[in-house]
Amino acid sequence: MKLVGPRLFACIVVAGYLISACSNDERRTTIQGIVAKDSLIKRYPVLESPAGSFEDLFAEDGVIQLETRKENPIGYSLFRIGSSGQILVVDYFPGRSVYLFDSSGTFLRIIGGQGRGPGEYETPYGACFDGNDNIYLVDEARRVINKYDRSGRFVRQLSLKGTVHDVLIGRNNVLYTYASTSVDPRDKTVHKLDSLGIVTTAFAPLPETYSKSGGVRGGGIVADSSGRLFHITPYEYQVRIFSEDGILLDSFESAPSYFRPFENPTHNPQASAQSLGAFHSAWTHIWSVHLYDESILMVITGEIGLGKSAKYVDMYDLAGNPIQMGVSFFPGEAPVFSRGDCFYVLVHDAVQDDGFLLNPRVIRFRLRKPPAAH
Repeated sequence: MKLVGPRLFACIVVAGYLISACSNDERRTTIQGIVAKDSLIKRYPVLESPAGSFEDLFAEDGVIQLETRKENPIGYSLFRIGSSGQILVVDYFPGRSVYLFDSSGTFLRIIGGQGRGPGEYETPYGACFDGNDNIYLVDEARRVINKYDRSGRFVRQLSLKGTVHDVLIGRNNVLYTYASTSVDPRDKTVHKLDSLGIVTTAFAPLPETYSKSGGVRGGGIVADSSGRLFHITPYEYQVRIFSEDGILLDSFESAPSYFRPFENPTHNPQASAQSLGAFHSAWTHIWSVHLYDESILMVITGEIGLGKSAKYVDMYDLAGNPIQMGVSFFPGEAPVFSRGDCFYVLVHDAVQDDGFLLNPRVIRFRLRKPPAAH
């Protein structure tokens, strides 16, 4: 046997030390074009120290009062903001209506209406704008997507085969759908569609912790300008990064210390309110995922059920390095949306007896920056 020479032995020792040192360093990724954590902290010094609340990190940058009339009361809703600032509000309960506002909050028109005809819907839920501010709206019960032009006029309908909760436009106006539940546990959570609504690629399978009886809503996907898709389900705290064709590029698991995982409890939809409260309070919900300034991933989580009402924001660079964890967020029903370097929250003063919101308004936030030097 030939012994290793002293020079080669020294190189092996040094290489082993470097590998060990790298394993304790920040998480790296082979994906190109990702802004690292250190660079983000230089851009936003407020991120360097742990924050207690969302307002410690983000400064209010404007309030958009939504004009509500008798014909457009707003209930529990989600909302989206187009490239020109127009606001789409999807009232999924109790109104089951869709409203379009301009950038100042002035009510423009009702989009579509209740029914089964062209441009109509039964249970509106997910929605998005494309690059030309055309509107895509999911009718969950009928499993269709209605497309409207930027003024809200109906264009066409896409028929779908599986469950759909949300819709996303990726690079080059590529259309994706997302669903966190399915009648078939072997189904995929993300479908890429062609212009006719036909599935060309299905990817991101449901995790092993999923079962039909325990299916819940939450999680989602976001896309950056290069076409990468960042995906998380409500069942496990794992972010997976896919190419625009559904190829898995990377993944990371960095669940915060407060997080209690979903352990597949049995969920009976006909159970009592007390039983449902116990079901929901047994784990931390993953509500949604957002991309801020093309460089920061924000995961919204929450505690609900049996008197619990708390939400948190976890922030990562796109390589999966934690930046801020467990930041206290708006409790209760506060829909959110991000676009560019703006983060929007839909708030209200109270829920009225009829289920509609009193004084709904959208608050725009931006990450705090140091004062400009004089």
